[in-house]
Amino acid sequence: MKKRLIPVLVFCFWIQAVTAVLSGTDQPNGMETSTPLIMGEKLTIRSQVLNEERILLVHLPRGYRESKRKFPVLYLLDGEFFFQQATAAVRFISECGYLGALWNRNYLAPQLIVVGIVNVDRNHDYTPTHRETISSSRFPTSGGAAKFLKFFENELIPFIDYRYRTHPYRIISGWSLGGLFTIHAFLNKPDLFDAYIAISPSMWWDNQLPVNQAEALIKKGKINTKPLVVTLGSQEKGGSMERPIKGRLVPLFKNRPQKIPNFHFLEIEGENHFHT
Repeated sequence: MKKRLIPVLVFCFWIQAVTAVLSGTDQPNGMETSTPLIMGEKLTIRSQVLNEERILLVHLPRGYRESKRKFPVLYLLDGEFFFQQATAAVRFISECGYLGALWNRNYLAPQLIVVGIVNVDRNHDYTPTHRETISSSRFPTSGGAAKFLKFFENELIPFIDYRYRTHPYRIISGWSLGGLFTIHAFLNKPDLFDAYIAISPSMWWDNQLPVNQAEALIKKGKINTKPLVVTLGSQEKGGSMERPIKGRLVPLFKNRPQKIPNFHFLEIEGENHFHT
């Protein structure tokens, strides 16, 4: 069931959460009411690895306080942008029977704890090497992915495991440079997470460094075999996003005599890089 959960999570992330906002300006006096909409809690932790404070957004499953169950954790990069969408998608597939409708089975997707990590310097944290010269020095702080991954391993995951009732199953999801970091974790720390969702990952980084690294690991027989989902918008064709993914990564993982198990590639029709 966990293998089926990952592609459905990607599909649900693609569906934008719709929020209706009532201004109240046309409401008669006495008709307006307001109550807080609570999606989670906001925490601040001090990282010795990163030498800075990091803000976390945490969503707990419905009924968490009343139960003694342990829950898998979804670690969400770019948390300030995607936390609301992710929590809505997770609640939908775990409470509405969407997986059961897809496969004609009588079950729900497992409930998840969602941890959104708010950025301080995403260009630094998500990139594995320093490339100051790319696009007129747009990335002068790049190259901090190894340290950021160490933050996950030594501080963030132990903190979440201590504070909440967590199941050992962990998922990481990231978009664009966040997808690059997700692939970096897949290749370099295969025991840290159990499933990976890389949404339009920036595989072009440093002359397609992550694809080259994956190719070398496959030749050595040391490639990670845990579930990996990679997505791409159909409108990203012909550019730097598509070539390393469809031209190299997908054939590398799917079209070899020894296919990489649990690899899924989803091309989202009609969408560009910012809508995947």
